[in-house]
Amino acid sequence: MTLASYGQSIPRAELFAIVNKYRVYEEVDVMKVGTLGTAALKNLIFTSMATEGLGGDARVVMDLIRGVKKMAIMDYEGCSSKMRARITGEIEDALRDCEMLMEAKDEDSAMRIYGVVADNSNKVSDFVLFAPNDCSLICLFGSISLDAIMRYTNQ
Repeated sequence: MTLASYGQSIPRAELFAIVNKYRVYEEVDVMKVGTLGTAALKNLIFTSMATEGLGGDARVVMDLIRGVKKMAIMDYEGCSSKMRARITGEIEDALRDCEMLMEAKDEDSAMRIYGVVADNSNKVSDFVLFAPNDCSLICLFGSISLDAIMRYTNQ
């Protein structure tokens, strides 16, 4: 996979505002982790890997999240079709001016990947995965190695 370099930034504040707006609904599952929580989570994973001898998948996940500072995950599949359409529309509006790095499609779903790739860099900043048909949004703010992304997608 070759990614061109793009200058558009990801609208962090707007995406967090959408997540915050809908997190109060029972049908919406949200996990938000700030800088301190992300550091603690990474520390927990590193410790588990060392004590449990985890390899393979755990190492790939660790490589993915090593440079992540904040994250937000939202699943709104349990909402009414009207609510799903409204949330999807708001996320699409927020990402409207962002350059899509990649889109993976199969019969009924699509995964859109957004992020910022700096010139001569092997890192993606502010990595966003959005699956509108599956009603899910994953935002990983910080930096992620392109090599780790390729290893993850190949598994």
